[in-house]
Amino acid sequence: MEQNYDLVVIGGGPGGYVAAERAAQNGLHVLLAEQRELGGTCLNRGCIPTKVLLKAAHDYTGLGGLKEEGVLVPPASMDFGQLKKHKEGVIKRLRTGVQGLLKQSGVEVVQSRARFAGSDSVFLEGPQTTVKFQNALIATGSAPALPPIPGLESEGVYTSDEMLAMEKYPQKMLVLGGGVIGVEFASILAGFGCEVQIAEMMETILPEMDGELSAALRKKMEKEGVVFSTSAKLLSVKKEGGGLSCEMQRQGKTEAVACDGLLVASGRRANTEGLDLAAAGIRTGKNGAVQTDERLRTEQKNIYAIGDVRGEQMLAHAASAQGACVADTLAGRDTRYDPRIVPGCVYTQPEAASVGLTEDQAKAKGVKTLVGKSNVLANGKALIMGEKAGFAKLVADAATGEILGAHLLCPRASDMIGELCLALRLECTVRELAATVHPHPTVSEMICEAAADACRKM
Repeated sequence: MEQNYDLVVIGGGPGGYVAAERAAQNGLHVLLAEQRELGGTCLNRGCIPTKVLLKAAHDYTGLGGLKEEGVLVPPASMDFGQLKKHKEGVIKRLRTGVQGLLKQSGVEVVQSRARFAGSDSVFLEGPQTTVKFQNALIATGSAPALPPIPGLESEGVYTSDEMLAMEKYPQKMLVLGGGVIGVEFASILAGFGCEVQIAEMMETILPEMDGELSAALRKKMEKEGVVFSTSAKLLSVKKEGGGLSCEMQRQGKTEAVACDGLLVASGRRANTEGLDLAAAGIRTGKNGAVQTDERLRTEQKNIYAIGDVRGEQMLAHAASAQGACVADTLAGRDTRYDPRIVPGCVYTQPEAASVGLTEDQAKAKGVKTLVGKSNVLANGKALIMGEKAGFAKLVADAATGEILGAHLLCPRASDMIGELCLALRLECTVRELAATVHPHPTVSEMICEAAADACRKM
């Protein structure tokens, strides 16, 4: 007998499993198909393992600063085998938690590749069966994309997936791409004592973030030994001796960069291969991305798409928010996903986090802006933590004081940005934020100090 579901979710990452869980809690009969591990890229090959490595790298380099506090540590070394074991333990624990939540919510989970058999049915390759659905959700995520550069098939060329599986890192690394993935891996590698050079095609690293923030982070990383080559284009890669020779064009000149390994972190592509979207009447756009409307519906109004597979805002928390939105929509609630109030974070040291408009973006919209800033050097908690570089920056409408954007470069920035997301959502003004009492001593005081600085300019 053919099975029927209110919702079939394809993909068990942070968007898919949140959508499945919420939809089941809303009373829908839900099937979740995931061909690999629950948790998707974020939990297994992205956010979580990367942050485990970043913490280890920052802890390792931080030992050198303990002498200033009177803590004397004998010469330290890294046991990468133990680090890998720890990383896998964290992943396993979180994955088990996801399994438990889905089971508790009544979601039926099947480990299988799934492909569309029509606009109302999916074929599951594992059990070799076709199931019917009232609604379907595509949440298959993304994978590292390799640009068409000769030689990228060479030994010693890695993607982020392969870097996360390593127990030993090449000593001299070239990182292709100065976006979030490239910058975070550069921070990891530099922390473990590798020579690191970042090659970025744009004029700045982290081009989507505030220019002042990205420039300050670059300066801090340069002090830690990372070399940056911006406005640089990688032309070719070839094996040479025991390493690689990378031909790079920069400022009209061609140069050869020798390295032991090349990390390609220049972009990701939507995971749509094998889904047979054509059978469901769905077309794809650039890099295989699935296009949706403001309610996350595809061309087929009973089929939705969320997360990286849409090719926009490739962030785990964006996928989760979109998944919850779809689940509530199917339950009859009038919910909308607002892409304007989604934060972006970079887990370097110090951390960087942004939400809303940059100063340049606001000006491009014709808005007269007001900027308030506070510096890490004036924050007691940041100094106690040993951080001397960074700031908090608020961009507000000069006429009303409404906060339009926030940009943080400081310890705990990724934890603090949530307050500013709420401020933007509630159309908060700098006066209201400046009047909000923050505990002392905390890094979060930088937020109200930046707001107070903006108020003084009104």
